[in-house]
Amino acid sequence: MGIKTIGIINVHMSQYKEIPFYSLRNVTRLGARVPFKYLDRIENAIEGFLIDNLVMRDIGKLRRRFGLKKKHGFANEEGDLNLFPDLPEFSPVSKLPGNAHYVGPLTWHNELPPPPSLKQLDDSQRCIYFTIGSEGLDELIENIGLYSIEDIPIIIATGKMKQQIDYSLPPNVYLEEFVNTDTVLPRCDLVVCHGGNGTIYQALSHGVPIVGIAMHEEQYYGLKRVNNLELGIGLHVRELRKSGFQLLAQAIKQVLQNEKYRQNAERMQKLILQNGDSAKKAADIIDSCLAH
Repeated sequence: MGIKTIGIINVHMSQYKEIPFYSLRNVTRLGARVPFKYLDRIENAIEGFLIDNLVMRDIGKLRRRFGLKKKHGFANEEGDLNLFPDLPEFSPVSKLPGNAHYVGPLTWHNELPPPPSLKQLDDSQRCIYFTIGSEGLDELIENIGLYSIEDIPIIIATGKMKQQIDYSLPPNVYLEEFVNTDTVLPRCDLVVCHGGNGTIYQALSHGVPIVGIAMHEEQYYGLKRVNNLELGIGLHVRELRKSGFQLLAQAIKQVLQNEKYRQNAERMQKLILQNGDSAKKAADIIDSCLAH
């Protein structure tokens, strides 16, 4: 195959994605009669043109300057061999060429001990886990009373910002600097996040539904898939700024009260488990290609 470069990229950042960033699939009122497959092709072609001529224009000039072959649009993200850390059920492709392979989610793990807050919960007690980094954390904590549901503990990963937070918090809210998610997610009824693929797949690998607040369009792409597959509710931060944090509170209560979100997340969990060891699968594909 003559491999020089290996791309590990999510499907939505490749030229092979079936669903474009701005798909009409996300306009739910259009209904099932709309020929989405044909519309997706048109929208993907338009997206590719815009990426090629706006976002990647300077990259194209640079490649020409160094005598490199031009790559179009999303192809700039790809290598000679491409591994997709995705599931086709979550991120489908329009086609899968011979140099591209699904390997399944590659999620982050750490060896931190369980967060101290878990010891304060009863063994049977379920919780909500917030992990949104530092962006928007102040606003989230300031409005915690809106979605602090009595008797449901809330664990919030704050990073180093914990030292700067001096708000008076409800007794069921716990702040943790860094969290071993593998110890928390089995105890969760809900994950609230920004919608990054890594966190989405972490939640789904434990069968936990999601409420998301996207800060930019790539995060919103994943959250629109969460909406389409009824794995939870995805919002954009502009919706919160327009309607207020009550919208987030409503989404949290809706997901907690409707069992379909948990059931759909558990179905996705089974697919992730059936996929097996994603890291080993990726390593085996690389070894096999290099051997030839």
